[in-house]
Amino acid sequence: MTELLRLRRDASLADGVLLEGHIQMRLGKLGPGLEQAVALLVGDGADEAALAGAAGEPELMALQLLLRKLETTGWLERVLVDENGEPVATLSPVGHELVPVLVRPPVVVLSRFAFLRIDGGETVLETPRASLRVTIHDPEAVLRVVALAQPARSDDPLVRLLVRAGIAVAPGGEDGFALAQWSFADLLAHARSRVGRNLGDYGGSYRFQGRFEPLAAVREQFEPATALPAPDLAAVADGDPPFTQVLEARRSIREHDDEAPMTAAQLGEFLYRVARVRGRFHDDRQELSTRPYPSGGAAYELELYPLVRLCAGVEPGLYHYDPEGHTLGLVAEPGPKTTLLLEYSRFTAQMEQPPQVVILLAARFGRVTWKYESMAYALVLKHVGVLYQTMYLVATAMGLAPCSLGGGNSDAFAAASGLDYYAEPAVGEFILGARLDAR
Repeated sequence: MTELLRLRRDASLADGVLLEGHIQMRLGKLGPGLEQAVALLVGDGADEAALAGAAGEPELMALQLLLRKLETTGWLERVLVDENGEPVATLSPVGHELVPVLVRPPVVVLSRFAFLRIDGGETVLETPRASLRVTIHDPEAVLRVVALAQPARSDDPLVRLLVRAGIAVAPGGEDGFALAQWSFADLLAHARSRVGRNLGDYGGSYRFQGRFEPLAAVREQFEPATALPAPDLAAVADGDPPFTQVLEARRSIREHDDEAPMTAAQLGEFLYRVARVRGRFHDDRQELSTRPYPSGGAAYELELYPLVRLCAGVEPGLYHYDPEGHTLGLVAEPGPKTTLLLEYSRFTAQMEQPPQVVILLAARFGRVTWKYESMAYALVLKHVGVLYQTMYLVATAMGLAPCSLGGGNSDAFAAASGLDYYAEPAVGEFILGARLDAR
């Protein structure tokens, strides 16, 4: 097999400047030999011997320096072809900050971070550890990749390509302290939601515009709906403790006073101050809203579902908070499925008794994915964090017992609510109740 070098297929060369998206690099003045070698790279590619022949002896050192610069800055692809010239695999850069593999271990195994997927009808191998990916063109080569679950020698051309991509590594090479802290899913989510290790558009690309209608800024309410008391914010502001006092007093409280539980008025004030819709507006692409907590692009994809066990003036059940109408819409009556959600929350918070209220945060993902690409899920989790803090501060100012939870069961929420796991899954949980020391 032969390994060819060529310019990455999503890049172009014009007037001595390499272009890929908004990234560019000026090659500068090239000698006649280097110009011939670069012409081969821009075309179908060539092996290193052919490139050296095009450059000639006088410019051989300059060629090596140029190739190293182009490869480490993400401008070159390596294509492995068989004896008939048919492509077997292609190593492509994803970003423009590449760390070259300078030493090839004699024996390698498949990285525990490597994954295989189908993208546009092609078989692609990737790892969140590198800004590279390998496209497999020969189906038989996939079997050779899978065989690397067991240690094998690295002198095979395909294996050498996988070593360059960080997909094949030395046995034990990922057991160090830093990498041991990362699971596959965590590192993948981190790498793919940041610029540098993902291929394609990033940020506000509006990739679904023209394909799907954007979701409404405010979710359709559940029926029947129960109106909540709305607080007088001017009176609330006069009665609240100073902000610094609230910030310093904020803490998680995992005990609730069931003899004097929180009331509908308190729940209504809490939800109003935390999540109400202050207004709607349009940015010529989609409808947006403004609310008390920040949200990237004013998407406000998070929905609040209070699960009430004990709240004076509110019947037990799973509700949805309508942030515009300031009402609670009944989603599910109490039953085994809502009890399971309460038990998950009690166990996670390590409480002796179930919480009085669990506010489940669900995300209408279409609100963020319609605009944002690659970073959408990370953005949702950031929104959960800022909403948690807003909830903590409001609850502390009101003298309630707040506690955010680090995890929950999205399947249990989908079963209890009847909502689509993929369209509107649970992404956060927050417990709330009356403080024992409040009486």
